[in-house]
Amino acid sequence: MLENSENRKKLKELKIFEKVPFEFKDGWTDLIYELGKDITELCELTNCELPYIQQIKEKMGILKFYYNCLNSPYPEIVEKSIRALVRQAENKSANICETCGKYGELRTTGLWFTACDEHKRNSITLEEWKELDKKQREDLENEKINTKPYKALKFEDIKSPILKRKIMEKVACFEAVCWDYEINAVDVFNILRTKDDEDFPISYDVLRKKVLKYVSVDNLKNVFNQEQLIEIFSDISLRTIRNPDTKIFIKELKKA
Repeated sequence: MLENSENRKKLKELKIFEKVPFEFKDGWTDLIYELGKDITELCELTNCELPYIQQIKEKMGILKFYYNCLNSPYPEIVEKSIRALVRQAENKSANICETCGKYGELRTTGLWFTACDEHKRNSITLEEWKELDKKQREDLENEKINTKPYKALKFEDIKSPILKRKIMEKVACFEAVCWDYEINAVDVFNILRTKDDEDFPISYDVLRKKVLKYVSVDNLKNVFNQEQLIEIFSDISLRTIRNPDTKIFIKELKKA
């Protein structure tokens, strides 16, 4: 994800990062460089081997630095020191714009990321999200959304911003089927809900089979009510399904 070749070159100068893929944007270059430098200096000072770095990536908007110390015996104090350095860098990332490196905040559009004012796009802060979530829970406390009669509305036709945000949280599970197609989780939701696949690179029938393959039954039940699940999946052939739990789920829908 690094677009600036100079940033990539800078990080690769450190031996600790020689064979590590970088799954983050340029704004975190200095933060990760300093972390690598600090760990390197600690290991040199204590005559320890460098830890094995497995992956450096953005997850839920913040830095995740995966490593292990299994390649060599480390004194407990060294392991604790490395862990503290990593934790400190991960915490700092929540206030550094991943795109440019300026001061930023953890924000969301349904997907979490850390950004400055320039790169925040149409997002809200963590605190704003908490307030919306609190209000949403209060508004929906006595309302059973999933038992309302099925209405084939597209996501963009839903007027309630609270309901929209609720749906965005639930449909995040559909990202698992988006990688091979130019669609997003909301598109998957729209196609399944309306059966309208005209403007998309995947048909309704193929999509629902992929959803059954990659999305858990519990997540599907969280997105759709029983009536909607029957409408979407009950006519799918059991011969096309390998997962035992999914087969049981489809059998139950067919009996309903």
